[in-house]
Amino acid sequence: MGMTNDGTNKAFGQEGEPVLKQSVRRIQPGQKPYGLSVKRGSDNHGTWTTWFNIDHPGGNGDYERTDAIRFYYQERVCLRPIRIEARTTDWIPAANTGQVVHLDAQEGFWCLNKEQPEGQTCLNYAVRFLCPVGSLPQDSKTLWSSWTKWSECSAKCDQTGIQTRTRTCLAESLWDPRCEEVSEEGRRCLGPPCSGAL
Repeated sequence: MGMTNDGTNKAFGQEGEPVLKQSVRRIQPGQKPYGLSVKRGSDNHGTWTTWFNIDHPGGNGDYERTDAIRFYYQERVCLRPIRIEARTTDWIPAANTGQVVHLDAQEGFWCLNKEQPEGQTCLNYAVRFLCPVGSLPQDSKTLWSSWTKWSECSAKCDQTGIQTRTRTCLAESLWDPRCEEVSEEGRRCLGPPCSGAL
């Protein structure tokens, strides 16, 4: 397998024709990574997972490999992620760290100490994956607490008021796009009948 000029890994078949295997992005310091990040809630083609951090920098670097993450978290990572994002555990996007890192939705993330500027070692990174809609077994029900009971009606006697109920997002981060669903509902209600009126 060889690296082509466009940065994609290609294997060559029996006839010598290149067969595209996968695309691996290598981010150099100061390079703008194409499609590395998405504004929260702006991608309608999939669902982001929570952030994962299973390895800590040390030895040769930091490795957040997709197969290892799936081993530990199983169904929380889809079988065929569309994209991957990486940030440090201090919330700095990988592209802004000045470090050379590698991203691939199928393989995961890796940062090698030997590729960093002299005197630097890899920071501690976390990753998340964009999965096709409906590919994650857990649906929104598992990410939210049960609804509370409806509140008391706010109306006085023979008047119309409002009742509310709430629920809490259980994702690891409140910045998870799935936490943007409705967390409070309201409905109209009728107050108790007035008594003793002349």
